[in-house]
Amino acid sequence: MIGKVLNKIKNNKGFVVINALFFVLYSLICFVNHYNFRTYALDLGIYTRAVYDYAHFHFNYCEIFKPQSENILGDHFDLTLMFFSPLYWVFGNVTLLVVQIVAIHFGAFGFYKLAQSNNLSKKIALWVSVVFLSSFGVFSAVAFDYHSNVVAACFLPWFVLFFKQEKYLKSTIIFVLILVAKENMALWLFFICTALLFMEKGKSKRKAAIIFSFFSLLYFYVIIFFIMPALSLCKSYNHFEFHALGNSFKEVFFTIIQHPLQAISLLFENNTLKDGLNYIKTETWLFWLISGGFLIFYRPIFLWMLIPIMMQKMYHDDYVKWSISGQYNIEFAPLAAWCLIEVVKSIKNDRKQIWVTSVTAILCFTATIRLCDNTVSFVDKARIRFYQKSHYQSDFNIKEVYAVMNKIPKDAIVSAEGMFVPHLIDRKTVYLYPIVKNAQYILLSDDIHSYPLDIKNMLKQIDSLCLSPKWHHSPLNNHLYLFEIIEKH
Repeated sequence: MIGKVLNKIKNNKGFVVINALFFVLYSLICFVNHYNFRTYALDLGIYTRAVYDYAHFHFNYCEIFKPQSENILGDHFDLTLMFFSPLYWVFGNVTLLVVQIVAIHFGAFGFYKLAQSNNLSKKIALWVSVVFLSSFGVFSAVAFDYHSNVVAACFLPWFVLFFKQEKYLKSTIIFVLILVAKENMALWLFFICTALLFMEKGKSKRKAAIIFSFFSLLYFYVIIFFIMPALSLCKSYNHFEFHALGNSFKEVFFTIIQHPLQAISLLFENNTLKDGLNYIKTETWLFWLISGGFLIFYRPIFLWMLIPIMMQKMYHDDYVKWSISGQYNIEFAPLAAWCLIEVVKSIKNDRKQIWVTSVTAILCFTATIRLCDNTVSFVDKARIRFYQKSHYQSDFNIKEVYAVMNKIPKDAIVSAEGMFVPHLIDRKTVYLYPIVKNAQYILLSDDIHSYPLDIKNMLKQIDSLCLSPKWHHSPLNNHLYLFEIIEKH
């Protein structure tokens, strides 16, 4: 058994070396960020707490960031956290960071196998995996906490591979894993499966594509309009934020049908009154084109699969969603790698195949370097520039912060600033300040990253707590403030 594994590694050493290199790069980004308190309650903290609760056989009720208890499935319908929860006992509060990196490499391996299944050489398959691994969508996601849509997107090559091979049991398992990762994945799957209906020949494949398409659309409808509203306090879907086109999904749909030119122009235009946002959408389109998007001109069917991704980005009320930062671009990476395979397999000349794949990989690197260098959209450079000294430096005295945290009992109820929350998950209850409720301890700082408060309001809150007879202030260095409630006797 060991001999077979070693032999496979030897036969695919190029792939192993490349993945090892990217594993180091991803680790230098996300684990260093976490250690230096550059991961936050939103979103690593809330998801890790859900994993913690599931590992203890409890549901999660969003106590970290919502004043009233609400099942986290009413906020985002993500069942994969339940599957990953046993890993908490091994990896603790970095569980989801480990899961995310492993998922990315699992996706790269999927594209390596998918390329070879299309009769492409190992060299071409290696370049395809590099295109995926080096995508700006992957790097921006790794630099920004954890999100289940990253994991879901990395399952895509395996779904396509098993579907093409007519291994429908395996493809169904992967299909379900993507489906339950996040509610919006179902809509993307509908577009993917309908594309496969036209891309693949054979009666059984087309029948399977129709079934997958129907089920994904049905799942999306039931989850968005029935299940999540039933779990939500407001009795509606919490994340409808597309008011430029209407006040409901129904209005958005009819606006697109009745006013297609308006809908198309909104994909490119700044629909706010803020001039500083004028070029954010343009930048995202350019990054997409450079990172393999230009291949769509050779395989237009992939434009169909891009529709739900661009619509949920560019129609969103929040301009951050339009941008190249965060996890909002992860779906570009698997689509680019898959499209590259479809384009290259139609090229008969080996040299041209190498030329197309290598140029695409170089362009992906170029976009990612630009992401780290200078962008129109705000990208926290300290979180992504793994090659600079500042990335490895924290705004805090790290040893002191961890020492302070260790003073807080495990059975204590804590309210803490965002960057401290992911490290306090194993306390009895943890809140994102300014939610206090029944907290016994409050841990704050005068760091500028004080969301949801701005730094000015945070400093006022700290001054008020220092003067309050209800809280005992422990004198600390390095701009830290630990408050312990004064018990009444």
